[in-house]
Amino acid sequence: MRLRFNELINGVQSANEPFEKNTDTEKSVIETKNLTATEERLLLALQKFENEKGFLKPLKLDDFAAELNTNRNTLSKLINTNKGVNFNQYINSLRVKQVLIDLKNNTVCAS
Repeated sequence: MRLRFNELINGVQSANEPFEKNTDTEKSVIETKNLTATEERLLLALQKFENEKGFLKPLKLDDFAAELNTNRNTLSKLINTNKGVNFNQYINSLRVKQVLIDLKNNTVCAS
């Protein structure tokens, strides 16, 4: 069990990526995708959501779409297309990565 824990914790390096605040890189990636203004706005909002760890609160697709001033279908399609997973998988993967980061930073758990 300890070995598996260490493997997960060591894999956190790549798990940190969604939470790094590198808006210049994200903007350049968004600009090269030939997106509509709405898609660009929503992707930037998703990046802000990740950086501010909005995924840690209870969240439903309808409510999140309303927060972003869009509808559930537009947001769902955007996440499916750009994140490669559905809404629930996207939120859960962010939460799991955050738990791994927290475990890695917690010296009591890591020792």
